[in-house]
Amino acid sequence: MQVSPLPPLRDFPPAPPHVQLCNFPKWAQREDIFVPLLIRFPLFTLLLEELLENSNKTLNIKTTTTSLESLAESDIRHISKSWSAYVLKKKSVPLIVSAFLLNYPSMTQLNNEFPFTESLLADIAASQFTISNNYGLKARVYGGALLSVLDALSDTYMISVFWKEEATRSVAHGLLACLSTNLACQSLITYLQHKHEGVVGLARELVFVFSFIKPGVDAYRVANFKEQGEEPLSAMTVLTVSKGIELATEAVTGTLLQIFALVLTPVKTPAMIVSTCTSLLTTAFTSATLAYDLDLDPERRKNQPLFYGYVPPSATARFSLFLTLVSLSFFHCLSRATSLVLVAIVFGKRYAVFLYVGEVGLFFSYKLLRGDLRYWPNVADSISGIVSVVARLLVKVIVDFTCCAHYRHPFEFGGFFFAFSVLLSQAMCFVATALYVQRMDADDASTIPRESLWVVTIVSFLGWFVSVLLFFRFSENKYRKTFFNLQTAKQYATALFRESQEDAVKADACFDNHKSFTLEAKDEIVVWVGENWSRWMREQEPWFVHLRRMIPVDYLPKKVVERSFKDERRQSFSAQFVGGNGLDFVEDDEDDESLM
Repeated sequence: MQVSPLPPLRDFPPAPPHVQLCNFPKWAQREDIFVPLLIRFPLFTLLLEELLENSNKTLNIKTTTTSLESLAESDIRHISKSWSAYVLKKKSVPLIVSAFLLNYPSMTQLNNEFPFTESLLADIAASQFTISNNYGLKARVYGGALLSVLDALSDTYMISVFWKEEATRSVAHGLLACLSTNLACQSLITYLQHKHEGVVGLARELVFVFSFIKPGVDAYRVANFKEQGEEPLSAMTVLTVSKGIELATEAVTGTLLQIFALVLTPVKTPAMIVSTCTSLLTTAFTSATLAYDLDLDPERRKNQPLFYGYVPPSATARFSLFLTLVSLSFFHCLSRATSLVLVAIVFGKRYAVFLYVGEVGLFFSYKLLRGDLRYWPNVADSISGIVSVVARLLVKVIVDFTCCAHYRHPFEFGGFFFAFSVLLSQAMCFVATALYVQRMDADDASTIPRESLWVVTIVSFLGWFVSVLLFFRFSENKYRKTFFNLQTAKQYATALFRESQEDAVKADACFDNHKSFTLEAKDEIVVWVGENWSRWMREQEPWFVHLRRMIPVDYLPKKVVERSFKDERRQSFSAQFVGGNGLDFVEDDEDDESLM
C-alpha cells in the first residue's frame, strides 16, 4: 500500500509559556511514528492539513459518531472545522485536546491505537492557542480585580464617613476590623509565597497588598500564565485562596455592616448606596468566579467527572451561566444580609449573633453526627482539628451569604445541607421582614417604610428564584443531583478510589485527602500500592512524584520502608506537618520486583 506523503514542514511558534509542550515540527521528522499511522489511516494527512490550517473561525461544534474505518474526506473536513471552535472556546491546551477527543469517537479510537496522537494534537493546539484567545478568563480575573480594588477603596471611604457620626461609629469599627483582618491574611499568604525572593521582593509584594492592588497583580499573573518557579503555590491557586479569604473576611462581613448602616441611617446618601452595591457586586462576582473556574479546571474534571462539569461546552451557554451565577449570589447575599440586619434591629445585635451562632452549631452538629466534621487537607492529626474547625466556619459564612455552587461538594457542605441552608436563608428573609413590620413603630423616622421593605424582600427573592431556574436551564442536567447528594466526604473519597480505573484518580482520593477519608478501604489500598509500586517507580508519573511522600508508611511495601527509612533525619518537613510519611525513596540497581 502506498503511503501518503507527509505534509510540508511549516514554521510554528513555540508553545506559550504556560504549556510545557515541545514544538510541532519535530513530529514531522518521526517517520517511524507516522508511517504505521498512515498505513492504518491514510486520510490522516488531510486531517493534519485541515487542523494546521485552522482558517475556519467557526464557533459551532457538531458531533459525528462515524468510526475511524468509515471516515470519508467530508467527515474529516467536518471534524477539522470544529477544531477551531475548541481552540477559541477552551481556556487551556489540555482542555482543548480532551474535549476534542471526547466529542469524536473516531479520534478517540485513533488515539487509543496510536497514543502519541494526543501529544500531537496538544502541540498543534499550543501553536494556535494564544493568550489573546482567552478573553473569558481575562475578563473574569481583571473584572474581579477591579471590583475588589473599588470595594476596598469604597470601604475605606465609608469608614471615614461612618466614623464621624456617633450612631454609625460601631459600623466603622467593624469595617476597619474586616479590612484589617483581610490585609493581615493577605500579608501572610504573600509572605509564604514570596519569602524566597528576599527583603526587596517581599517588600514589593507587600506594597501591592497595602495599596489594594494585589487583586489586580494576581489577576495579571493568571491572565498571562505566569509560570510557577520556587513559589509553593501556582498563580491560579494564589488567586483562588486570596479570593476565598477576601469573601469570608471582608466582602461578606463588609456588605452586612453596610446594609446595617444603610437601614439605621435616616438619610441614605448616594455614597452609601453605591458603596453597598459595590460590596454586593464584589461578593457576587467573586463567588461566581470561584464556582465557575473550579468547575472548568481540567484536572478536577478529569479526576472527579461525576461532580465537576455542570458548566456547558457552548460559549454562549457558558457566558449566560456565569451571569446567572453572579445574579444568584447577588440576590442571595442581599436577602441573607437583610434578614440578619432586621433581626439585629428588632431584637438587638446580641440576639442576632446568638441566632447565627445557633445556625453554625446546627451545621457543626450535622457534620459531627455524620462523622463528617474533619476537613479534607492531608495534614497531621495534631493540627487537623484546628484546620477543620476554622475551615468549616469560613465555608459556612461563604455559603450562607453567597450561595457559591462549588461548596455543595461532599468535601465541603455536601449537596443536601447546601440546599437546606440556601432555602433556610431565603425563608428567614420573609420571617425577619414580617417581624420588623410588626414590631417597629411606623411613625419613627428611622423606620424603613413597610412598602419599601416588602418590595426589597420580594424583589430579592424573585431575583434569586429566577436565577436558580436559569442556572438549571443553562447547566448540564446530569449534575443536578449533586445539589441534593447525601454522600459524606469519606463515602465520596472511598467511592472515587473503588470506582476509578486510573491510578492518578485513585491516588488523589487516597493521599491528597486526609487518610481517614479512605480508611474503610485501607486493605484494598495497601494491595493496590503493593501491586503497582515497582511500575510507579519506573514510570515516575507526575501524580506519583507529587503524592508519593504523602503515602502513609503503613501503606507501603515492607521492603520499601526498610530501604528508604534509613535515618530519621531523612524524614522531611512534610512528615511533621503534612499527613504523609515524608520518606526519601531510594532508587538503585536492585530489581524493583524484589520489593513485593
